[in-house]
Amino acid sequence: MAHSISHTATMTGRYVIQIYPNSTSVTGNYYVRILPKFNEPGAKWDPTTMEPNNSIYNAYQIGIGLNNSFTSAIQWRNPEYYTSSVDQDWYRFYASAGRTYTIQLYNVANILAGGDGVYLTVFDPLMDQIDNKVANGNGNIHSYSVITAGQSGWYYLRVKPDSTTVAGSYRLRILPKYNEPGAAWDSSLESNDHWTNAYPINLGVGNALPTSSYLRDPSFYTIRADTDYFHFPVVQGGVYLVEILNVADTLKDENWGYCNSSFNLIVYDPNMNEVAKDCVGDIEATVYRSITFTAGATGTHYARILSTDQSKYGNYTIRVTRTN
Repeated sequence: MAHSISHTATMTGRYVIQIYPNSTSVTGNYYVRILPKFNEPGAKWDPTTMEPNNSIYNAYQIGIGLNNSFTSAIQWRNPEYYTSSVDQDWYRFYASAGRTYTIQLYNVANILAGGDGVYLTVFDPLMDQIDNKVANGNGNIHSYSVITAGQSGWYYLRVKPDSTTVAGSYRLRILPKYNEPGAAWDSSLESNDHWTNAYPINLGVGNALPTSSYLRDPSFYTIRADTDYFHFPVVQGGVYLVEILNVADTLKDENWGYCNSSFNLIVYDPNMNEVAKDCVGDIEATVYRSITFTAGATGTHYARILSTDQSKYGNYTIRVTRTN
């Protein structure tokens, strides 16, 4: 697309569009189209590409929830055409006041690499920008944003590469908070890459949960190793033991005395303040990491598992027990 204009009619009647080149010596073909706003009669999109969605006024609607994820793409700029900038895609979703949403841009094709990465920008119902993230994800998530809706209404997303010469596919999804309507996870307990999507784990030895930190796909533009969050209930004064065991060799990571260069188990309180961390262990032991803590307040606590080595992946088991 070379140029565009958005206009709200102030009166009913015939409007005139004038098109002319900024040169007296050029000729050539072009296309012109007039599109209604996304929520007005006649609005439609190509069902395979979601185009045209290059403006907030033509934002394509996304459903909320794990099963509403979809694939789209930043289009190539055809060298036969006079284009002014890289493709950008706009989306919208309806948010309810007070609810929290995690927006994930993931499985981003490596050919979209350029500059800082692919930006994910969020706007509120007044079309004011409220967040802007790039290359901040874990695992196959490239960029993500977490918002709590201040009011009910349409919220808008813009996906835009930090390069004018790239193109390629990506996936997008909007997930509700773990304790809000529509929260769900797949068979591998994903997506649990942020505390707002922490997977529930029941207390007790018999409720130990086998899972894995998955291998990053080399065909995607990724930043860090996968990280996993779990949530569990505690009672004030209770003593709890969080253990990571049966850890695959491909996931183990030791750097004695340096937690920023090893496999970490971290426990957080209901306000996401760090309670304790374990980053050193016996690589031959069945229990690779463990934390014992006394709950200072009744509520939800969180356990996070991550490796700072970007190449790490593999199976492990997590269990949480009350010991008093």
